[in-house]
Amino acid sequence: MVNPTVPTCLKGSPWVEKMVIPALIGTLQNSLITVENDDNFHRAATVYPYHHPELEGTCALDTKVPCVIKHTSVTENAYNKLDEMDTGNVAISAYEMRVKLKSS
Repeated sequence: MVNPTVPTCLKGSPWVEKMVIPALIGTLQNSLITVENDDNFHRAATVYPYHHPELEGTCALDTKVPCVIKHTSVTENAYNKLDEMDTGNVAISAYEMRVKLKSS
């Protein structure tokens, strides 16, 4: 489920890791609670193996000690099919990022 961290290959999207969770949940009521996201590249629509997003940890809203909730998200990049002649007219970057998140 969790891709290894190696210097020659991205294991997930740095943008999703940094931006998605804060954009969805905003500022938490208790500043002692933090949510850390670990994004991983996998195909989103496969039947087997099926990669699910996960949440680990529980924090009470009124906690008095630092508490971390760990979230694992799954991202699939979607690419256009390249042209047969490779004339440089077709972009080689992803046109869409499909992200699966977990809520509770």
